[in-house]
Amino acid sequence: MTDEMLRSGEVENISTLITDREFPEKTQVLLEKLPEQVIPPSDRQNLLCCVDFDSKLDFDHAISGRIFHSDFEIRWQRNDEKTQVVYLGKADPKMLILVNDHTSLLTQCKVGKKQYYLFGERLSPAQVQRIGPPANDGDFAVLRIPRLLQYKTAPVGAQRVRLVVREYVHQKTGQLLIFRFEDLVPGV
Repeated sequence: MTDEMLRSGEVENISTLITDREFPEKTQVLLEKLPEQVIPPSDRQNLLCCVDFDSKLDFDHAISGRIFHSDFEIRWQRNDEKTQVVYLGKADPKMLILVNDHTSLLTQCKVGKKQYYLFGERLSPAQVQRIGPPANDGDFAVLRIPRLLQYKTAPVGAQRVRLVVREYVHQKTGQLLIFRFEDLVPGV
C-alpha cells in the first residue's frame, strides 16, 4: 500500500486542480449536474455523463464528479463556495495541495476488487430508430429509469456494462473503509 496515497481537502476551483495535471490514456470521467431551475425534458439527458477524459469538459458546473483510471481516482462534491475533493491512488505530488493526509489508513487495509453491473442494456439499432432523437447508437436503457443512459466509455459492443471498483477493507474489522472506481468492462 505504500505506493498509494489518500488525501482530501477543499479547493475553490475544481477545474484548476484538474487542468494542472496530466492524465493517462483510458482515464474516464463521471459528471453530475443539478440544475438550479426547471429544465425542459430535452436537457435532462445531459445531467449525468460518463465519458473519456477531455480537459474541455465543463467541470465547474458539475455538482459532483469522478475522474478515474486503474491507477487513481479524484472525486469531488461542490458545497456552497468550496469543493470537497478526495484523491486515492498512486502517489502524485500534485495532489499534495489537498492538505489532509489519510494515507496511514491504507496500511491497515487489504485491497480487493469487485464488479457491479450498471443499469441498462445497450439499445439495438432497431430500438434506436424506433425511439428516435435523443437516442443514439451506443445508448443504454432500462424501463425503471425514465431516460436514456449514456456510458460513452462502455466497451464497444458490450450489451451490459460493469463498473470495476477497488475496495480497501480494514484487515482486523473487515469494514470497508473506502473505495474507488477503476474501469468499465463488458458485462455478461
